[in-house]
Amino acid sequence: MHRLKQARLPQCRRRTAAAAWALAIAMGTGAQEPPAPDRAGGSLRLEPVATLHVPGGVARAAAFAPDGETLVTGGERGDVILWQRDTQEVRWQRQAATDRAVAELTFDPSGTMIAGMCGDLVVWDAQTGAELHRRVAGGTAGVAWSAGGTRLAYHSGDGVVNVLDARSAAGADRWGLTESFPGDARGLVNTLAFAEDGETLYAGDGRGRIWSLDLAQGAAGTPTAPDRDRGTLVHLQWLDDGLLQARSGGEIDAAAHALHHDGAIFACAAQPTVDGSPSVIAAGGSKGRLSLWRGRADAPQRLQLKADVAALAFAPGGDELLVGLYDGSLHLLRDGELAAPLAGHPSEVRSLAFSADSRFVVASGAATVFFNVTNRAERSVRDSMTVTTGRRGAEVAVLRDRGLEVWDASTAQALASLPGGVHAGRWPCLALSPDGAQLVVGGGFRSRTTAVDLRSGEASQLDEWGRLLDAAWTPDGRFWATATVAGNHGESGALLVRDARGRERFARRFDGAVLTAAFSPRGDLLVYAKGGGSLHRPLAASVHAVSVPAFADTQERDRLVHWWRFLNDDLAIARDGEGLTLWDVRALAPQRGLVTARVRAVSLAPNRRLLAWTDGGDVRVVRLAWR
Repeated sequence: MHRLKQARLPQCRRRTAAAAWALAIAMGTGAQEPPAPDRAGGSLRLEPVATLHVPGGVARAAAFAPDGETLVTGGERGDVILWQRDTQEVRWQRQAATDRAVAELTFDPSGTMIAGMCGDLVVWDAQTGAELHRRVAGGTAGVAWSAGGTRLAYHSGDGVVNVLDARSAAGADRWGLTESFPGDARGLVNTLAFAEDGETLYAGDGRGRIWSLDLAQGAAGTPTAPDRDRGTLVHLQWLDDGLLQARSGGEIDAAAHALHHDGAIFACAAQPTVDGSPSVIAAGGSKGRLSLWRGRADAPQRLQLKADVAALAFAPGGDELLVGLYDGSLHLLRDGELAAPLAGHPSEVRSLAFSADSRFVVASGAATVFFNVTNRAERSVRDSMTVTTGRRGAEVAVLRDRGLEVWDASTAQALASLPGGVHAGRWPCLALSPDGAQLVVGGGFRSRTTAVDLRSGEASQLDEWGRLLDAAWTPDGRFWATATVAGNHGESGALLVRDARGRERFARRFDGAVLTAAFSPRGDLLVYAKGGGSLHRPLAASVHAVSVPAFADTQERDRLVHWWRFLNDDLAIARDGEGLTLWDVRALAPQRGLVTARVRAVSLAPNRRLLAWTDGGDVRVVRLAWR
């Protein structure tokens, strides 16, 4: 049993008066919120308004077709794009996975098929993008075709390497497993490469070991000794004179030559000998460093790029190199110069919010898109930010690496800032008071929730530790509630209600996360949801209603609810399970499903007539309409 105690604000405060003054002027005075839906019954439908694409997703894998006319890239959201090399147009785009990045892609020698790893092994028709084959793999990387294209090897998890007979692939169910080599779960396979004859397969693992697998005999040789000092195996590739080995520590063994990259290696590629010319090798990784070798004994050409290198692939002949950076950009490198970037992949959306007047939706991932609901105009900013509703008009409050800012969503420009840093960890959560005077900020597992007075510039850290999952204010600003989770595995959580001065008025602590909290439009009801077990595997989940200001329990229902917002005093929308559901507030019971697709982030407009949600990728904006 946890002992309840009176919360207190620490004495240490940060003051940035000039910046706070500018922020208060920019945010202005409060405005009346548009009326909320007044229907207690009736039929609610969702009318599509727009679908938003947020750019800037990182390409984790890339490969050129053998004829060099097309290239394929795989993104962090599990999407695969085939590009026309000369025009850089998209030939086709497919979704390989919904919750995994595409970690590796490779064409078969004929250029008719593409194999990729995304938790599953997936094989596509290179011309049409049709999925030919899928196997649950478990592994995140490690796939290779033999030189003749008759065999396909892949890592199926826990160090197990499987080899398929590609010649029997007349249909999706006819990929015969010819060999399976048990591995070591402590050293997951990162990379695979066939020898030129297709009878020997090399596997490199996370402990720096290399296995030689004899396919003719069906036997695995003794692996090389672990080499932690030089790092994990990042890339194996068979060249004319032997096996290329690239390690994360920066060392590359190319036959009898030892090459050194200045920094950690995240990606490596090589273009074999063509017409007697030497092989070309590229390695890139941390701090945006890229090394190019033309001839093993020659000094490398070293390039400094603007972000860490995520993926590399040579065009046939070695005259062009595709470079994917961790800022989400994709470039073709020609003669040491980066050409105009390709359009790139969509990024994972991590933050959604409406402006105070409900006219703009802001969606943020690797980049941020500002969308005007009225005229459908879009503006993009190549920056990641966490957003919440502002105080008035088109304003939104924004949290970036350098601190808290106020932006005008109509121009996608910053209005004012509070420098010196309100930082909220990796998963920021923001909640602005109704009068725009105070902001609640939190997010890190090992951080504290911070209350920021935007009039004075004071920022006060509260006593409670843990990641802030949700926060809410009563419409009159008298009380605010925080839903938190704490512990290394999310095994505890708390619901805390404070008044406008930060004094604790109500507290409940649980074995498990408190996932969401919301006040009714009249402010007389607080609904919160908890999940026992851990944040990622909630058990014994339930949703609760508490009267305000008495803070007495009124109802409880067993249901896993991740997010809850009131439409009016009688109806609410909840993200329960995977999708969105309409709830009867007075009965505290679900009415019917509204969205059955998987929802990862959702935002209800201040006027409660627009809703934006995302499965992690595209953002759907819908209007709430009543029959």
